[in-house]
Amino acid sequence: MTVWFPYAEPSDVPASVDEEFDDVAFTLRAASYAIRASLKTARFAVDSEGKPTDDDVAAAIKDATVALLAFWAETGDATGAGAQSGGGSILSVSLPGGSGTTDARAKQDARDAPAVEEILRSCPGIDWSVMYR
Repeated sequence: MTVWFPYAEPSDVPASVDEEFDDVAFTLRAASYAIRASLKTARFAVDSEGKPTDDDVAAAIKDATVALLAFWAETGDATGAGAQSGGGSILSVSLPGGSGTTDARAKQDARDAPAVEEILRSCPGIDWSVMYR
């Protein structure tokens, strides 16, 4: 089965965001992988090519991908490296440094655009419930 990927095309990216990246197509792929990770617990119907059958779901995924790209352009940190730099800790010793954080969750949150969750979670065609049998 072919999988719909990446979730947006360079033509979907506003010019003001596009100009922030040397290779917008490569960065779109990276953003699409991040969106795929955000959708791990999501359920929605797809066709034989892996594209959502609900146009609203496809649009929400594309919008979330572009929103993540815009966030990376705004923060200047598409790789998350900026959030990773800074202090750290070893046992009871904390090492300060830069504007980074020592908290792993805060480091990941610094790379995630708040708009992504808002866009995906507000889409009525995506089911976020988890069921066990």
